Amino acid sequence: MARRARLGVLFGLVISTVAVIGLLTPTFITAAEVRTRVRLRLILVLKDQTLRPIPRHVVEIVAASDGSIPHPEAVRITTGFDGMAETLLGPGTYHVLVQDPVELEGRSFT
Repeated sequence: MARRARLGVLFGLVISTVAVIGLLTPTFITAAEVRTRVRLRLILVLKDQTLRPIPRHVVEIVAASDGSIPHPEAVRITTGFDGMAETLLGPGTYHVLVQDPVELEGRSFT
């Protein structure tokens, strides 16, 4: 009976030790897992200071390359009818590119 009680205590200590080690083990989060919501708004400011949102326009967001990646992957997003768009991006420096010109009142903006 005493041996069985010692085994029960030993088993309880092992389980407790494993649980504590599991709690103390550092959790590593890679940079690819950390993402932040990024919002952008495309608008044109007219001569009379009127703001015009640019609806349904494709924007590319490209990570700034340090030369290690020859062609970084681009994230393509489309603005809504209010000129707003959002996406999730990891930490870093990015370039926002608008490929197509915006037509407004007979003029083209790039």
